[in-house]
Parts: sequence; structure tokens; C-alpha cells
Amino acid sequence: MVSTEGEEIIVLGSSDIDIHMISDLFHRNSKIYTAIIIGECEIHYQGRASSKAPLGTRIVIYKSDGSLLVHEGKDRDPLNWQPPGSLCISDADKGFLEIRCRSRKYGHEIVSIRFKRILTAIWCRLSTKGLEVHGTEKDLVEMIYMNPSVISPSAKVIGREVETPSGKIDLILRDDPGNIYVVEVKNEKAGISAVNQLDRYVKYLESMQSRSPDVTRRIIGVLVSNGITRRAREALIERGYIYIDSMSLKIGNTSQTLMKYVK
Repeated sequence: MVSTEGEEIIVLGSSDIDIHMISDLFHRNSKIYTAIIIGECEIHYQGRASSKAPLGTRIVIYKSDGSLLVHEGKDRDPLNWQPPGSLCISDADKGFLEIRCRSRKYGHEIVSIRFKRILTAIWCRLSTKGLEVHGTEKDLVEMIYMNPSVISPSAKVIGREVETPSGKIDLILRDDPGNIYVVEVKNEKAGISAVNQLDRYVKYLESMQSRSPDVTRRIIGVLVSNGITRRAREALIERGYIYIDSMSLKIGNTSQTLMKYVK
């Protein structure tokens, strides 16, 4: 076991592994430190659907804000995840380490991770400063394209520079619940004209969706700009759209900031 002064980092190697010790460390440190556990595990998910990942070597990350991520050896996106604010508990009484993580936002969604063998376990205090973004309009579009979770934790890009009769939509995203986000980026102070432009894009997609009566996804406008006039902000709130100031954009906590503007 390696422990630095003040216990800023705790590292357990294969020779130090004791599931009861790991369970105790997980319980005592989960609100302060990020836990990283590498080992052979199987995963069960119960929620809106159900799934099972068979035994395999994976990385499990549980952050002090309640976020859970499970990664395999390929792909950028996690195999399983839970959003910030989730509650995780550990149990080693059955002869193996089990971590159960319940989403507080969606209480019926539970990820259970059962470790057959643990290779490494780490607890460390990580920075929470985020990534400050400054640049051109093109840079901002590219940043959101590479990090769509700033709009919604499970969002993925489904369209970029999409042609419409009113112009090109910078980005179109879709999250796991099926919500569609129409993202318009301005590298200047946004006025009512920017809101009206965004509104035309949203209405265009709504009209396209109306042609398929079996599809009823919520379409939400998102305006990213370097400031906004009071009139434009009021118009956004009235329409139930989202606003974010590009100068305060930070990876990691932006989606929580954004949602307060949703009507």
C-alpha cells in the first residue's frame, strides 16, 4: 500500500488487496476522494431496461460528486454510468466486493458491480476546476462537438451544420431519454435575432417530426453566446430554451448550470 502524507492518495496493489479493506475505504472516502478500481467484474443494470455485462477486466471510477463510470478497453463512452448525485454503497460480506450505485434522479435505476478479482484500487483527490473555453465560434462548436455531455450527460451528436430553409444548424444532439437539442453558437452578445433564428430551427425540426406521428421527441433549443441581452434572455425562458455564456463554459458542470434556464 502506498499512502502520501495527508492521505491525498491511497494505492493498493495486488499484494495488498483485501475486499473488506477496500469496502471500508470506499465507504469512508467516497465523498472526498475519487475511487478508481481495476479488476475482473460483472455488471448488472436495472432501470428503464435491463442489461448484463459478463465477467471481464474493467475500470470503475466513482467520483466525489456521485458520478459513476465503467470503462472497457475501447470506445470513448463508458459501458455503464450514473449521473452526479448518485448514491453508491459497497458490500464485502458475501465473499466478493459488490458496489451498488443508485441514481437519485431516477431512483429505479441501479448499477451493480460484482468483482471476482481486484488488480488495483486507488483513492485520490482530483481537481474540480474544469476546462475554461475561449476561442472563435468555430472553436466553440468543435468543443461542444467533442464534449456533447456539456448539454446533457448522455447526449451524442447526430448532426452538424445541418441545412434548413433558415440556415445551417450548428449541432443537433440526442440524449438517452430521446430529447433533441438544437444548438446555436454565437461568438458575440446574443440579441433577440439570435433567439428568433434558434426558434426557426426548432420549429423546422418540429415540423419535420410532425410528418412522423409515431415519433414524439422533445426538441429543445440551446443558445451558446458571449453574453445575452435581457430581452433575448426573457425570450429564451419564455420558449423553454437553454442559454449558456460561452465565457463561463466549463467541462464537467455546465449541464447543471444550463438546466436552470429551462422553463
